[in-house]
Amino acid sequence: MIRDYYRRVYQRAWQDTLHAAGLDSWHRAIWKILVAILVIGLFGYFGSPRDFQSALERMLVTAVAFAVVFLLFYLFNIFRSPAIMHDEAQNRIRQLEQTQATLTLCGPHLHSDSRFRNKKHWRMNVYNVGPAAARNVQMKLRCGAPEPKDSNWTRDYPYPVYPVGTIKNDPGHISSIGRQINMNDDEKYEIICGWKAESGQFFTDINTKGGGHNNIQINSDERWKLSYEVTAENASPIRFVLEIFIDDDKVTVASQTVRVSSI
Repeated sequence: MIRDYYRRVYQRAWQDTLHAAGLDSWHRAIWKILVAILVIGLFGYFGSPRDFQSALERMLVTAVAFAVVFLLFYLFNIFRSPAIMHDEAQNRIRQLEQTQATLTLCGPHLHSDSRFRNKKHWRMNVYNVGPAAARNVQMKLRCGAPEPKDSNWTRDYPYPVYPVGTIKNDPGHISSIGRQINMNDDEKYEIICGWKAESGQFFTDINTKGGGHNNIQINSDERWKLSYEVTAENASPIRFVLEIFIDDDKVTVASQTVRVSSI
């Protein structure tokens, strides 16, 4: 790591010195060498031997002086390159930060629909603190351990988690649920809707690939531990785990862990 750092410092100092000397491309370097050779050749062809010798001596002195100045400037650039590279890195970081979003999570929150006495909705809020708008935000159920025992549960991960108000009629295209969340705005995602049937059994709609016709049963002795992930094109992913179980005669969701990963 240290060796690589100093290698980059030397390379930067060398490049800056070549640029200052006008030798930062092969075309310029070859052009200057050819001009010097041409000048010496013209003195030798048109001038006297004494003129040729005098011109050659001046060329050699100039070359030596140029080499000394070049070396001194290179050493000077070695000392100043770390500060320049640091400032450039900070500027790139600031520019990158302006294009990135920062997502946070809140929940799960219980939402009761007055139209349905037995149905309970559990939701998560994804909030964007900016500075950029979060592009193509998606939430997915990634895995479970333990997971539903219901034979209808096919373990066809990942399962999309739909934003609240979205009609779940496109189970085959997970990418279609992507949302843009502007700075200081949020999007609500419905983790699960659970209800108690007239028969006394409890059901959930976590199988979002079932088109609403493949509900998954949960028994009172089950406690699912499901892992979810929130992703965006320009934000670090957030992974979290929720526990789903029966409590107080209703389907209940509790948060277990939340972990933010770097891009």
